[in-house]
Amino acid sequence: MKALPGPRCQGTKKDGQPCTAGATVDGYCPWHSPNISDEAKALWRTAGGHASRPTVLPADSPDIRLRSTAECLRVLESVASRVQRGELAVAVAREITNTVAVTIRLIEATLDDRLRKLEKILRRGGR
Repeated sequence: MKALPGPRCQGTKKDGQPCTAGATVDGYCPWHSPNISDEAKALWRTAGGHASRPTVLPADSPDIRLRSTAECLRVLESVASRVQRGELAVAVAREITNTVAVTIRLIEATLDDRLRKLEKILRRGGR
């Protein structure tokens, strides 16, 4: 991995290697800076751990049903609400939304096929 331009942190990582993070005005990255309290760093670790955990649907959530456009709309409304409340990660919502989009295209293709069959029957005089 190529190092970024600019001054590097003077600190040392746990494995003994030099830290490759960018340095602040004191010559250290925020993690190695003696000017930042251990308490502040602990808070960052806690916040970072929460932020990096994916927010998924609970294991006991009912299966998502996508058998009609009405069900697809219900799922999209639920997903949007959960994202808005911070209960569902945007990445998870994006995957669900992609699945709904594919399902809607499949429903449309099925309806197009049925419509073509009906038009063919009508052209033959209803038989």
